Amino acid sequence: MLRIAVLSDVHAYSKAELEEGGSRPSHAEISNPDNPSVNPFAAVHHLIEREKLSADVLISGGDLGDRGSAQALTYAWAEVRKLQSSLGAQLLLPATGNHDMDSRALNGYDARGALQGLKNYPFADVALNNQYWANNVVVQQHGTFRSVLLNSAAYHGYQDEWKHGRVSQRTRQHLTEALTVTPDPGINVLVTHHHLYAHGGVDLEDMSAMKESPALLNILDSGNYGSWLIIHGHRHWPSLTRASGSQGAPVVFSAGSFSAVLWDELQDKARNQFYILEIDDTNPGHRVVGTFRAWDWIIDEGFLPARERSGLPHRGGFGGTLNGAELASRIAAVYAQHGEPYLPYSTILAELPDLKYSMPSDVKQCIDVLENSHNLSVLYDREQPSQIGRSKA
Repeated sequence: MLRIAVLSDVHAYSKAELEEGGSRPSHAEISNPDNPSVNPFAAVHHLIEREKLSADVLISGGDLGDRGSAQALTYAWAEVRKLQSSLGAQLLLPATGNHDMDSRALNGYDARGALQGLKNYPFADVALNNQYWANNVVVQQHGTFRSVLLNSAAYHGYQDEWKHGRVSQRTRQHLTEALTVTPDPGINVLVTHHHLYAHGGVDLEDMSAMKESPALLNILDSGNYGSWLIIHGHRHWPSLTRASGSQGAPVVFSAGSFSAVLWDELQDKARNQFYILEIDDTNPGHRVVGTFRAWDWIIDEGFLPARERSGLPHRGGFGGTLNGAELASRIAAVYAQHGEPYLPYSTILAELPDLKYSMPSDVKQCIDVLENSHNLSVLYDREQPSQIGRSKA
């Protein structure tokens, strides 16, 4: 099993750099006291200690700082490195976000200068850093899994590239060459900042998705390089989807923002979140399957298990093969077989393993079909499914 911690879109800032009358972009201000009620970084360390969390890999989904602020980048990068240490993560994969680049030359002509000035960014290995900045992509073999770190903000600083992400033909060529010479270990994870396609039904006018991403998805869905989990940030919208394509199309985990002040349309649909993903060991070419846990950061309370209207629930899965109606039919059959008025959800999971890996959207559809077509209801304990029982007539 591979355990991955994910945070994204910190958008750290300095009050001294705010324009007069400007609104704060984030709850992560560089002079915030070390107090979990007002500082998300302090809160996540409390969460790690309380829940005894650990990870093999820490992924940062980009936008460490806000608007290319060198001060904010330095602060957030140091905090991410501390988080890596607290989790005991051997590997750190930090995506480069549009706000990490000085895309609009606010601080000079060198859009990536502040990032390149950070110690060991994105890697401690100089050769890997040279690959990253020259080719915009780095492929690494880690024994049990293979990682790709893709710089979707590589061309920011040129013309209007700041408006969107991009994976160029040259970058894709470097990627395919590197994948060809590294064996598929079964688990393959691609980390980037920009989303590859629109999703979620929010901000429908957004045009910032990664340009040329269909060509990237064709590579990952070709079957020539294994099955993939893609993790990205940028949208501040937490979701799990499967990309279009074959049954082996990549699973796409869109991480919500760790600490940004969410824009109005998201206020009642999502919260600031932190994640732990657990990916099961698998054979080369087989589906990537796993589970996740999500926690919301709440002002004055710290990180708590995700709840309703958080974007992603506290617990869920990815990689399952059944849709909502199929899951409901299987659950109804298991319920009928046992003949009990209330059946523990743990029993359902034991007899229907695919349910563990079903995405939240499929589980939601399943619950609707159970209620409307099978007269069965799901009972909850602390917002987690606990029992299945017959609905009232």
